Amino acid sequence: MTANTFTACANLVDEAVSASKQRKMVEILDDLSNELCLLADMADCVRILHPDSNFRDSALEACLSVSELVEKLNTNFDLYNASIRGLEDHSIDEIDARVLKLFVTDFQLSGVHLANQDNYSAFVESSSVALRIGQQFFE
Repeated sequence: MTANTFTACANLVDEAVSASKQRKMVEILDDLSNELCLLADMADCVRILHPDSNFRDSALEACLSVSELVEKLNTNFDLYNASIRGLEDHSIDEIDARVLKLFVTDFQLSGVHLANQDNYSAFVESSSVALRIGQQFFE
């Protein structure tokens, strides 16, 4: 399931950064968010509720993998730039513009606009370590 979600997300990122995309940027980002949430929610439920520790451990790995992917996506410069360009699309309505601005803010909170690839990698790695340590704390 994790591999399928990651493949779907990669396809959506490719669509988002494509110069010839057919859908609005906000629709693509919404689909990307939905893919991530479907896996994260299910894995978190299994992690908390399943009686078998093997299932719980696998679900934990899925949760951590999704979190790491989210951090990578939030520091994806091409995805960020495509989102900025989406705001320049005068055919989007006020609601779509507001949602897209929220996505752009999420990118910026992860420092994507700082334009230093080393910092992105360090941010993603630090976030991953923090997630794993946090999970160990709760065990």
